[in-house]
Amino acid sequence: MQQPWLRFPVIDLDSLVYHHYPLAADVIVIGAGIAGASVAYHFAQAGLKVWVLDKAATPATAGSGNRQGMLYVKLSPHTALENELALAGFQYTLQLLKQLTAQGLLIKGKDWDDCGLLQLSYASKKPEYQTILAEQYPETMQLVDSQTASELAGISLHSGGILFPKSGWVVPQAFTKALLQHSNITFLPNQAVFDVQSVAEDPDLPLWRVKTAEQSYQSKIVVLAMASDVCKLKVCENLPVISARGQTTSLKQANPLKMVVSGKGYIAPSIEQNGHYWTTFGATFEHHGEVSAPTEREHRENIAMLEQNSEQLAEDLELSARMPKLPGTLEGRVALRASAPGSLPIVGPIAQYDEFMTRFASIRLDAKRIPDAKVPWEQGLYLSTAHGARGMITAPLSGKMLINMLRAGEYIEEDINENPSPRLTEAMYRVLHPNRFYYQQLRSGKSPGEFG
Repeated sequence: MQQPWLRFPVIDLDSLVYHHYPLAADVIVIGAGIAGASVAYHFAQAGLKVWVLDKAATPATAGSGNRQGMLYVKLSPHTALENELALAGFQYTLQLLKQLTAQGLLIKGKDWDDCGLLQLSYASKKPEYQTILAEQYPETMQLVDSQTASELAGISLHSGGILFPKSGWVVPQAFTKALLQHSNITFLPNQAVFDVQSVAEDPDLPLWRVKTAEQSYQSKIVVLAMASDVCKLKVCENLPVISARGQTTSLKQANPLKMVVSGKGYIAPSIEQNGHYWTTFGATFEHHGEVSAPTEREHRENIAMLEQNSEQLAEDLELSARMPKLPGTLEGRVALRASAPGSLPIVGPIAQYDEFMTRFASIRLDAKRIPDAKVPWEQGLYLSTAHGARGMITAPLSGKMLINMLRAGEYIEEDINENPSPRLTEAMYRVLHPNRFYYQQLRSGKSPGEFG
């Protein structure tokens, strides 16, 4: 018997009853980063009227606001399902970037590029895994030695590694804003949401009220794409979302890189913005850190990682972690990345926590038992959060998966990019489901704060 809490509630969004309510939109998405924009885009494509609320004045100002990001695929020989999910996301992101470019909303070479990406073996905890992965996924990656890696990158590198010839970089803000250009989407800035409440009179017809300091809005569906802020809302306070501080460093100077290099940190080919060429590299990681001004210490950490990847490039940029004074042309950007235990995002519908714990309490005594109980859904509430450092890969696909959940009420297995491999499978939906943590809390006896 399948675990019922890992399925989807059936929702009727076309009921005539909704004509009696003052609805702002069919769907309200809270959060205008890459996760929220991806959700809004896919719901809008399905013909739904979408409002996107964000506490900031413009989209993509938090974790999605970095000058440049990698299209980074992290794989392991022992996590086949997670690998297929990552590769599906990677392929889907590339498809979406090309689609938005064809529509004139993005410019290849300026807003994104599939120039290739090298994952250097010296930085891997188990370099032998790279050989195994290259054999498992020959259509996606290939193993290269240090000489070949240096030739491909256009700079001297310390080691070889895995080449992802179709990967590259993206400007997160440009990607996010392009997704929000859909005619069915309305962006509302400066809307700090402090509460969401179900006000449905019929449990099968969802109706939600979203509250800000100034006013409230009603919609049939609410999607929370607020990174770690999601846990500030009462309906999600029992999810174990983890936040980490990261700082990137940018230098107003061009570099000779031909592709992205990922080792101890990453460095991307230079891009032109506002009449200047910029080189971006990083990023630091500080568990449970806070958003504050960029620090010299973290600039030096980023420079040290750059030197480990390529001493030649660091010298060309006239940077050293030990230099007495850092150049005044350095710019830093700090943001919090939200993640979840297991490093997979949280995507899907969610149950009412207290009632779930009551109805399925017998799992505490027998983890294999599936109680004969109805799942107490927060009907009409969905999440797309905890995408971590790989949001450019996981968030677009998550938007596609969410609209599938809403429209079908069941799992949809389908090919990605009309390619027979990989494909979206039932297991992929299950492994991202928010309720997985509620089940784990029952099974382990742990509280949300004890995960991670």
